Amino acid sequence: MAATIKDISKRTGLSLGTVSNYLNGYKVKEKNQKLIEDAIEELDYKVNNLARGLRTNRSYLVAIVVPDLGLDFCIDMISAVSNTISKNGYNLVLCVLNGSEYDKVKFENLASQNIDGYIIMPPDETCHIKDSIDEISSMAPVIMVDREMESENDLISVTVNNEKAAFDAVNKLIDMGHEKIAIINSYNTISTANMRLKGYKKALKSRGISVNKDYIFEGKFSESNGYDSCKEALELEDPPTAFFTTSLSITKGVVKYLQSSEKYRYADFEVLGFDTESISDILSPKLNVVNQPVEDMGKFVGEKLIKLINEEEEYEPNNYIFDCELNFHDR
Repeated sequence: MAATIKDISKRTGLSLGTVSNYLNGYKVKEKNQKLIEDAIEELDYKVNNLARGLRTNRSYLVAIVVPDLGLDFCIDMISAVSNTISKNGYNLVLCVLNGSEYDKVKFENLASQNIDGYIIMPPDETCHIKDSIDEISSMAPVIMVDREMESENDLISVTVNNEKAAFDAVNKLIDMGHEKIAIINSYNTISTANMRLKGYKKALKSRGISVNKDYIFEGKFSESNGYDSCKEALELEDPPTAFFTTSLSITKGVVKYLQSSEKYRYADFEVLGFDTESISDILSPKLNVVNQPVEDMGKFVGEKLIKLINEEEEYEPNNYIFDCELNFHDR
């Protein structure tokens, strides 16, 4: 027989009113919340979100907007957020944008579902969604992930320390004896890419190495950008000896070109990239990696958004920054 609210009351020793308040989205004491959540898990209690929503005028839906389901960062973020919000009785609605004019229509469809809160990882092209973000951020809490974005309403953003991570990574390549280091990046207009480029330049200048514009490549956070840029870099009269790549997709493109080339070998170049741990173990030699704490970020974002929805915290614009970890492998 399915567990009921009375079973939770009996298991926790709390009144039906307290349990009911929690299930209906009202704030209860932290210690009581913990007791109720533990009981829900132990009793496998199923929250009726339809009835709950009718009582509270909420949908108990959180939207997560991502640019590409082929990116490990997005998949890991979705998983971490979903695990976090589901513990609080919320379900996740997924929306994939591609930087086209249809992105605005997708946002309108989301808004029609009475979404309680939004987590947004914008695509490279944001001109089609800026007005939509301005509109929804005036109706529900919004948290930007992986990049900052200008809006009529100041927004909360959650990122890694992109400039410092890039600075540390390029310094490590210099320590390993490389001075001719290429960066394959996304467009400089994107905050994430811009900060990683700043860190790259800062590291070179701090070591007395001139920034060679021929070694700076921009495109999309895509495999084709990595492949084409690597090919172009190695056709230079004075080619680089190391590559700093700013996304997993770009890294895959670089590795694919080096492994398919008849003239070059992957093992002859140092490749260091963001979010590459998932392919590092299948390569020889292993890739050097800038790990982003995606699971910790996703948990933080999920918990933060639920608190904002429940009005346990006021919406205060801020950029929450997480540190990366550099993992290097001996060749």
